[in-house]
Amino acid sequence: MNRTRIVSPILIVSLVCAPVAAQTPIPGPPTEGTNDAEAVVDLDAVEARKAFEEGVVAYQDGNYALAAERFGSAQLLKPHPEVLLNLAQSQLKARQFAAAATHFRAYLTQTQRENATASNGLADAKTQVAEVEILASDGTEIVVDQTSVGTAPLPQPLYLEPGEHRVVSGERTETILVAAGQSTVVDLLSEPTALAQDHAEPAITPNDDERLRVDQWFLQRPGAWVGAGITVGSLVFSAVAATTSGRRYDTANDAKRQILAHYEADGQPGASPCGPPSLNDQYDYACNYYRDYADSGDAWRTASIVTLVVGVLAASGTVAYYYLDPQNRKTTNAPPATLELDADPSTGSYSMAISGRF
Repeated sequence: MNRTRIVSPILIVSLVCAPVAAQTPIPGPPTEGTNDAEAVVDLDAVEARKAFEEGVVAYQDGNYALAAERFGSAQLLKPHPEVLLNLAQSQLKARQFAAAATHFRAYLTQTQRENATASNGLADAKTQVAEVEILASDGTEIVVDQTSVGTAPLPQPLYLEPGEHRVVSGERTETILVAAGQSTVVDLLSEPTALAQDHAEPAITPNDDERLRVDQWFLQRPGAWVGAGITVGSLVFSAVAATTSGRRYDTANDAKRQILAHYEADGQPGASPCGPPSLNDQYDYACNYYRDYADSGDAWRTASIVTLVVGVLAASGTVAYYYLDPQNRKTTNAPPATLELDADPSTGSYSMAISGRF
């Protein structure tokens, strides 16, 4: 079985780390005349090498999340640029895009040299996150979503998941709304405008000041697929049920006309051709045939109405989700979406219109 091998930087760092562990003695009990400093083992180097090797195995096995966790431990214990690159590659494979972009940029900043793997990895990760540069007073702590990210000036931009984020520096607080692939600057140095001073949490919106397109939003919201699937499935079944119901009613009506024609030809011998009581076996069969198709038409008509209601509710819920999604807001005032439906289940005729700004 072919196994994916991790990139060559791992081999480089393996050669770098191996002599450190191989030449380090294992500590033993102190002996007379022995300098204590000579008996000290670099336990961090030993643990870092172990974590690194476990990361290599996990990466080759395709367990990228575990590889990222082990490379992260190795980098924390013994920082090294090539371990940092392997960490970023593992995070990109594990779809941890914000962390991957952060570590690719850190690698390029530390090494100050061209590296196609790091540059391409950074470009790929940036398509899934927002690049945010924060301007704040030197030495002030910057907190994003209640997590400290360092003190100003930050060595590199932040990479944040699409959506809303709260940025705090000193007494300044900003709430930003960012989209995937967007680059923006949060200026905490300039004085807030009069409009912003009237609000406790002024918002910085994406450059295009619009919601995501519907297709982009669907790709990022699997929950919307469920609503759309229920909508389409319910409306299709409702149309099929309505058509079937109409055909059943047509057949029943044809049988009814034939029964009445025979009844008239027989001189109307009883109060009703289908009873009760029944007139004869010929009418029994015809009347049972009529009732079966009429009842079947009723059942299909009920199924059509029920699934139609389900489809309308699913469509309305999906449209509402698009507009109420907190990570898909815009500042422009747009009329709410409306759903208009006109249906005649007995004939299988449907028309639906959705109006509003998407």
